[in-house]
Amino acid sequence: MAIWAVLPVKTLGNAKQRLGGVLSASERRALFGAMLEDVLGALSRARGLAGIAVVSRDADIAALARRYGARLIVEDEDRGQTAAVRAAAEMLAAEGVGGM
Repeated sequence: MAIWAVLPVKTLGNAKQRLGGVLSASERRALFGAMLEDVLGALSRARGLAGIAVVSRDADIAALARRYGARLIVEDEDRGQTAAVRAAAEMLAAEGVGGM
């Protein structure tokens, strides 16, 4: 069975808002970018994954996803992580992907 990793990703501007009291907006974006790169790097090295899909509507995240060989699934609006994962599941299932 082909297993895909699906990663829903907020826009960089909305990342890590709970840290707003201790980090500036640019520091939060930098932290989020570093964390996302760590996750994408680990997923890209994982043996046995058929693919990686990143669900986002942020152009900067799209470029980062492509650098790691991830497929981008573009959201037209931010409906939350559950809706993003559900949309990815439906799209991948329609293409015959066995699991995620």
